[in-house]
Amino acid sequence: MKKESSKMKYIFVITGLILTGFFLPSVFAQSIDDAPIMFEAAKKHFVKGEYNQAITIYDEILEIVPNNISTLKMKAIAESNLGHHERSLKQFFRILQYQPNDAVALTGMGVGFGNLGEYQEAQKYFKRAMEQKPNSTVVKNYNDFVSKVIAKYPYIATEKPPELERIYPIKIPEWVKQISKWWSEDKIGDSEFISALRHMIENRIIQIPHIDSSKKTDSTIPKWVKDNAAWWSEGMISDLDFVAGIQFMIQEGI
Repeated sequence: MKKESSKMKYIFVITGLILTGFFLPSVFAQSIDDAPIMFEAAKKHFVKGEYNQAITIYDEILEIVPNNISTLKMKAIAESNLGHHERSLKQFFRILQYQPNDAVALTGMGVGFGNLGEYQEAQKYFKRAMEQKPNSTVVKNYNDFVSKVIAKYPYIATEKPPELERIYPIKIPEWVKQISKWWSEDKIGDSEFISALRHMIENRIIQIPHIDSSKKTDSTIPKWVKDNAAWWSEGMISDLDFVAGIQFMIQEGI
């Protein structure tokens, strides 16, 4: 069993680099000029195997653009390559809260659980990843490997916390875009917009992943949040990018 586990770790670490080819960096908020430059700087560290340095920069980017999917993916893969499998799982799980069918995140979850010896759990995620990427040789090889391990070494899987099975959909009515547009054009004030958002979230008119609010209170709304609202109202960015702004305000106690 020990021999099989070691082999699995070797395969997972090597092909972690291949996973980076599955996606391209998404567009950062254009008012934050440094973010794309920082992403490229982190990428240079990543390809050299300097994962700790890359993670430091990814964390800085996530402070500017919270929950940016491409950055979360790169950070998760870097953590996995360092052998920090629980940290890696946490990042991939965050991605799945927003994009439940993301093939890279599903594969990453399988890799993480596999490296922790939870092969049945790993197989569940690999099968879901194969549904999204049926022609991926990488995912197929992962799934074949854990299938052989499970067949050779039957075991009782560890019970998982229920939150790992929970999906957090994003649901925003189309008419909210008009309110966001008015706010971005200063036709309604910050306090009025925030009050409207709070009402819609509390009454589940807007459904977004839960995030804890900070105890501190800050009335300053960064320009990028308002820019996001404007671009979202025009269909220039996704619901996920708009939600990132809402979550930032909740986190900061705005």
